[in-house]
Order: sequence, then C-alpha cells, then structure tokens
Amino acid sequence: MPASAPCRRLPRALHERLREPDEQGHDVLVACLPAASGLGIAVRDRLSRAAAPRDS
Repeated sequence: MPASAPCRRLPRALHERLREPDEQGHDVLVACLPAASGLGIAVRDRLSRAAAPRDS
C-alpha cells in the first residue's frame, strides 16, 4: 500500500468520527489539536469548522 493511502482516508475518517457524537446526541466533544504543521494544519482547520456555531 502506498504511504499516501492512509492520508487519503483521513478526511473521511475524521468526518465520521466527528459525526458520531453528534448523531448520539452529545452536546460536547473534546479534542486535542495536533501540531500546526503539515497535515495537522488541515485537521486543525476541520476541527475549528466543526466547533463553529451553527444555525439550528
């Protein structure tokens, strides 16, 4: 398997992991932000977007 294959699966896996608590009715999700370099920049951005207020 190419080394980049896990990186291609990461966005979908992150999305699924963020949706699970929401679908289960949890009000709070605590996540540690990765380092702000490389792929960590994209993960931090996605977590920040997920934490932003939403219209109900």
